[in-house]
Amino acid sequence: MLTPAYHYYNSGTISLNLTDGTVGSVTAELDKVALLSAAYQPAPGLALGVTLKRLDIDLAETASADALSVDVGALYRPTSRLSFGAAVLNTGQEIKFEEDADPSPRALRAGVAYKMVPRKPNFMDPSADISYSDLLFTADWSKVIKEDGYLQAGFEANMLLPQRILLSLRAGYLFDREEEGLTFGFGFRSGRWTFAFGFETPKKLDARRPVSVTYDF
Repeated sequence: MLTPAYHYYNSGTISLNLTDGTVGSVTAELDKVALLSAAYQPAPGLALGVTLKRLDIDLAETASADALSVDVGALYRPTSRLSFGAAVLNTGQEIKFEEDADPSPRALRAGVAYKMVPRKPNFMDPSADISYSDLLFTADWSKVIKEDGYLQAGFEANMLLPQRILLSLRAGYLFDREEEGLTFGFGFRSGRWTFAFGFETPKKLDARRPVSVTYDF
């Protein structure tokens, strides 16, 4: 399986008032990432994957950098409801602005997930027209090289509505992170199209509202 993707991030504008008299506004940071992912199943219950990434960063419209990196991972499912995963992320070139270069933020991740399928799909509201539902509970550990690791946990509730629209409700929490905390969101899937909206609540910054639209080929 091959999957292309593209990520775009614009942090907004900032005002400039430099000592040489320059006054104006510029984009604080603009990130663009092109991705190509591949997956392979060498044995029942086991899947391997790799993602090649091309990163372009522009800072204040005055400095830029680009780099190539690779993510690799594995997923093991001993049963239909239980799964384990592990990945090594951002292995690749240094990110260099002008003369200074920093290594890519290589990270390690490992996690576990468990899915529950209620006997009654509309267990939360017997009057609701829901033909299927499940609950997914997850927990994982992440560590960026040369930084402390941290834990995070969450859950997702999926409900199949009339017209075969899948509604997903999500929430999670990042532990031991000064700049992160509670996250929640929802999504709709109809056919090959998926729409998702999230709300992230950093402790020291304004809330973030990620939105995504996905089409499966």
